Amino acid sequence: MMMIPFNSLNKFSNIQNSTFKHLQNHLSKTTIKTITFTIQNNTNKKINKKIEINEENSIIKKQVKILKRTFKISKKKFLDPNKCKDCPTKPCCESDNCCWNCKYRKDHNTLFCQKCYKLQEPFKQDHFEIFGLEKKIDIDLKQLEDKYEELQKMLHPDKFFSKSSQEQEYSAEHSSRINQAYYILKNFNLRARYLLHLNGFNFDEYTEKDPALLMEIMEKREEIENMTSQEELKKIKDENSLEIKKVEQNLIQNFNQKNFNQAKKNIIRLQYLTKLDKDISTKITLK
Repeated sequence: MMMIPFNSLNKFSNIQNSTFKHLQNHLSKTTIKTITFTIQNNTNKKINKKIEINEENSIIKKQVKILKRTFKISKKKFLDPNKCKDCPTKPCCESDNCCWNCKYRKDHNTLFCQKCYKLQEPFKQDHFEIFGLEKKIDIDLKQLEDKYEELQKMLHPDKFFSKSSQEQEYSAEHSSRINQAYYILKNFNLRARYLLHLNGFNFDEYTEKDPALLMEIMEKREEIENMTSQEELKKIKDENSLEIKKVEQNLIQNFNQKNFNQAKKNIIRLQYLTKLDKDISTKITLK
């Protein structure tokens, strides 16, 4: 026997009536069993609804299961008769798909409620999805920049200083996630590491060092330390820049071919070359 608030059945009247009717159309005179649904209205008056079904009839048994499941859902989520089960144009149930302010049913990936226009809680997205970019290493940096500026104009905390505390909190969260995603994606090396992470390959650069690479970088550092002229430093900087571009092209090929193990090696190499480039630039500036 099931206890269900009477007003919670209002939105299921069509389901209820059609299901009962369908059950009754399949009644049999043999092996009868009675299922009783007890409905309680606002005055606490109990109303018994009985259905006689044939246990041997699989169609009837299936319909009863559907009916039970429907009532179970109604008891949990639709206690308010003014809330709608699934209509996007009416207030809806309490769930993650509802606006925190007006309880309007919203699209999952929406920034603002379509009804009250309040800023919504950040939803789960990776860095590429935030900017509407394809998950690949060679992204369109102009598209990244344009989308970043668009989102910051829309969601920056300064635009919500006079709004509710909830919107201010959400704005800060949105802005923080956008800044973090932009910082990673605009940098080729960080973007490569993040893309490797999305593909399930995490690594510790300190345990995967290549001795040959370490020796190569060490020799270059000694060479740079012994240089005294701007011309020599600029020359080795140009050579290092060409090597960086070569490694980046190799990484693009690695990701396109899904050769993630080789990508890990090239990411480490790129990191050392990038650090070397900064050291050369610093020494040129000091000269």
